[in-house]
Amino acid sequence: MNQTTGRRSFAQMKQKLRKKNGRLPSRVELFHACFTHASGSPSSNIVAEKLAAMKELENQLHEDEDDQIGQNDIFAQIMGPDRPGRVRMLGDGVKTTDLWGEVPSRSTCNRIVMEQKTLLEKMDEQIRKQGQHIAMLESKFLSQPNKDLGSNYNNMQHTPSSSSPLLSDPASLSLRIGCSVSLQSLFDSTKIVAKGVVRGMDANIEVGRQMLGPNWCEIQVLVVLEKEESLIRPYDLLQNFGDAFGGMIAWPCYLLKVNQEDFY
Repeated sequence: MNQTTGRRSFAQMKQKLRKKNGRLPSRVELFHACFTHASGSPSSNIVAEKLAAMKELENQLHEDEDDQIGQNDIFAQIMGPDRPGRVRMLGDGVKTTDLWGEVPSRSTCNRIVMEQKTLLEKMDEQIRKQGQHIAMLESKFLSQPNKDLGSNYNNMQHTPSSSSPLLSDPASLSLRIGCSVSLQSLFDSTKIVAKGVVRGMDANIEVGRQMLGPNWCEIQVLVVLEKEESLIRPYDLLQNFGDAFGGMIAWPCYLLKVNQEDFY
């Protein structure tokens, strides 16, 4: 079979057809372009036979079906499978492993399927437990007394008017945007789980695609002390404080302790 493209390589012909047709050509199209003359006649009888066989298979494709480049495309069915080190018609350097990798055996496929099934079952169980844990956290949070907020408000009522301006929300008078805070555990308010900076206190802003709401603060977590402590409002990949380092989370005001450090 004599190539008719002269000095043009298969890779160059592929780019030419891709530009002309606006898509990646199939290997049948490449074979036809590279082994026929400008008049359209095949370069040899064997090329003519191969093209006729390829054309017959193309006619058997459904209207919405394309002959995508692959291990069992029409070209491979007529010309035989590709050798491991090269994919014919695509140019030098293109290997079978670059396009479709190694083909696993049936036993390997079955093992992979079983492993994935087991993994999915474990993930389903983790999601179920996580849902139960979140429900428990929300229940515990709603049952917490709001004494800290009340005491903060009573203390701040006697603050001289010349002090630094505070936000108008009575429940958050001890907090200001930019102040450094310690985050207390929902389970044990005497335990500090992280430190951060208040970045938002507007109840209408969104944190993790959820409205912040009253008596909550948007916190940027800068120091993590308890990585495994769960977030009260987990979202996306942020499930605990280990995940939330450097990110934004929502945390209730009554579980925040203002530090004596400078404002950020």
